[in-house]
Amino acid sequence: RLFVAEHGDGAGHRMKNILDGMAVAQRNKMNFGGTVPVGNIVTEHGHNFRTLADGFFGTGATESLFIQPKPEFQLSFNSVPELEKRRDELEPGSYVFVPSANEWTSNRQVEVSDYYSKELLALLRLPMSSRPTLFAVNRPSVAVHLRRGDLHRGDARATKNEYYYEVLEHVKHHLPNADIHVWSSIQSYSAEVEQGKRHWNSSDFDGFRQRGMTVHLDGESLLEPWVHMSRADVFVSSVSSFSYVPSVLNQHCVIFAGSLDRPFPGWVNGLEEIKKSPDNDAMRNCLARGK
Repeated sequence: RLFVAEHGDGAGHRMKNILDGMAVAQRNKMNFGGTVPVGNIVTEHGHNFRTLADGFFGTGATESLFIQPKPEFQLSFNSVPELEKRRDELEPGSYVFVPSANEWTSNRQVEVSDYYSKELLALLRLPMSSRPTLFAVNRPSVAVHLRRGDLHRGDARATKNEYYYEVLEHVKHHLPNADIHVWSSIQSYSAEVEQGKRHWNSSDFDGFRQRGMTVHLDGESLLEPWVHMSRADVFVSSVSSFSYVPSVLNQHCVIFAGSLDRPFPGWVNGLEEIKKSPDNDAMRNCLARGK
């Protein structure tokens, strides 16, 4: 059985490591044993990760996902490449610990689908597939994630609004009737919130509102944006682990902001896309999967 560590920061990074751990177990023909929990079940942004995980995986999932007390591991590895190099040494039934599973992306000789198989992705999508969405009926759905709240304005990961305007113009060239919803936050880390610090304002999103898009800021549950981003016909992501989670689950069109170790086949690099004519093969093929 393969176990990973729960990260102690934001919800996206925590969930990403769990999903990557499941994918590494899939590729290496191991069972996924669960996650070694940290003491703080509330993320650095103030969200209860146990409640979120139950919504993501299904009611009661956290009881078997977060393992206490910590198991006795027969072997521990510092990275996925180290595990895979010594995979043949593992005895049947052994408990194996790899704290962080993100380095599965380093093995370029193995297809993404060997990790994130169709069967695994189908199981991961199932719990959220029946939840209602806010998307308009009979219109193409577009979800956008803007990472803002915890970043200072000069942070390179706070991709400028103009990038999203351009990408969405390319999308609307093909889908002029698209129903576009933007999810973001103006709240920073919990510690900064307590100090009254804020780096962003609601007015920073007026450009999206003026273009007829619906803006959602700081909802009560992080599950709502993940449901919409994972099921949208088009998902425009940000440089964020929070975006990575629904990107993996979205089986339609994903447009990423040019900073990923291992984009899935068919995903469109938005930074390259905006340099082209909207009517290009990569965009057409991506959008075709959303139909």
